Amino acid sequence: MASLIDENGKWIGPGPDPRAPASTPVAPARFDPTAIPTFGGTTGPGGVDWKNLIQADPGYMNSNLSLSERSDSAAANRKAALRAIAMQYGGLAPGIRDVYGDLDQQTLDTAAANPLSDLARLRKSGADNTEQYKRQLAARGALQSGDLGYGLDQINYNQNASEYDLGQQYGNAAQGAVNDYAGILQGLNSEQLAAIQDAAARIIAANPDGIGGATPPGTTTTTDTSASDVTPRAETEAERQARMWLDAYNNPNAPDVIKRRTDTPQYV
Repeated sequence: MASLIDENGKWIGPGPDPRAPASTPVAPARFDPTAIPTFGGTTGPGGVDWKNLIQADPGYMNSNLSLSERSDSAAANRKAALRAIAMQYGGLAPGIRDVYGDLDQQTLDTAAANPLSDLARLRKSGADNTEQYKRQLAARGALQSGDLGYGLDQINYNQNASEYDLGQQYGNAAQGAVNDYAGILQGLNSEQLAAIQDAAARIIAANPDGIGGATPPGTTTTTDTSASDVTPRAETEAERQARMWLDAYNNPNAPDVIKRRTDTPQYV
C-alpha cells in the first residue's frame, strides 16, 4: 500500500485528508469585563443612562474587578496548557486551529525541534523499524526481492496510523483545555449579568425620589386624595425604560432585548 503521509507529515492521498476539520468553527468564546448588555430602545428626553449608572456603582465595580482577574487567570492557564500540549506532542497537531493565538512561531519551532517529543520518538521508532527490516532482508540475501517493497509499505502504513492516532489524542487534549476555559467564561458571564441586576436594584432603592428627575418604577407622586376624581399619574419614559430593562433581565426568553454573547467555543 502506498504511503498516505510523507516524511514531513503532509497528506498525499488518496482522497481528502481525514485529519482536516469537518466544519468551520465559530468564533472563540470571550469575556469582556467592560461590556454591559444594553436595552434595545433609545433613551429619550428625561431618560436614564443605565450603563453609566451601573458602571459607577461601587458594588458592581468590585464585582467586575474580581471577574476580570479571574478571566485573566483562566486565559493564562489555557495558554500554559496548550503550550505544554504542543511541546509534548512536538508541534501543533494536524487539523488543530490555534484560535486564541497561544502558540507563537517560536513556541512551535521549539516544539518541533524537541527530540523527546512524542511525535519525534514515534518517528525515530519508525525509522529504526525500517532500518532493522532492511538489515534482516540483507542478512537473508533478499534485499532486492519483492519482500522489500511489501514490507516497507506495511511499516509505512503502521507508522502513518500511529501518527494519526497520536494527533487525535493531542487534538482531544487541546480541545479539553479550551472547553475548560469556555466553562469558566460561561460562569463569569452569568455572574456579570447577576451583578448588573444587583446594581440596578441598588440604584433604584437608593433613589426613592427618582433617577435623573424620573420617579422609579412602582412609585407614585404625592397627590391630594381628598378629591374624588384623582387621575393616576402616567408612567414616564424613564420609568418605562427602567421597568422594561429590569423585566428583560428577569425574562431569559425576551427576544432581542438583552444583547450578550452566547457563542459556543471550538478549538478544532
